[in-house]
Amino acid sequence: MKEINFEVYTKNPKTGEDGWDINFVSVIAESKAEAKLILSKWDLFDCIILFNYSVDLPEPKDGSDMYQVTDKMKACKGWILDTIEHGRQVEAHKVLATIEL
Repeated sequence: MKEINFEVYTKNPKTGEDGWDINFVSVIAESKAEAKLILSKWDLFDCIILFNYSVDLPEPKDGSDMYQVTDKMKACKGWILDTIEHGRQVEAHKVLATIEL
């Protein structure tokens, strides 16, 4: 499983207008193609501006389907996470959506 990070345009949540805001998001998926599919199913997704990075996540040690994304955050496949930049590091800090494939 991977954490795959993109810079994306989102839609206005009230009007649906495209190009409303720019977000850095991480998607928990098995591949970049699957991450793009997950993003395409998110109701606020407009388009990808930039692919940033992909990081392999360690398998959960407790047998669950929750992957350790940061020291304080776990996430499942199909989750879209809002990320913030700390200098040169990007850290996921909240769940924006959970998408079922």
